[in-house]
Amino acid sequence: MSKLDYLLSPQIIRDGAKKIHDEATAGKTHFRVHPERLDFTVDYVLTTIRQNYPDLKIPFHSRWGHFRPGG
Repeated sequence: MSKLDYLLSPQIIRDGAKKIHDEATAGKTHFRVHPERLDFTVDYVLTTIRQNYPDLKIPFHSRWGHFRPGG
């Protein structure tokens, strides 16, 4: 995978989220991890998605927009 393909892939988001999670769990960030709240959080996110997008046709969030300087 080229560097550009990686930057435009969901994998970069997963890798970044894992790094933040790992560092937060180790107490190295301003974030705090509450593993006992994970199930509640998942339920909350799923409920919110279903309320806003009952057909589960969630609009594409364009990462391309982040690469358009000046708007």
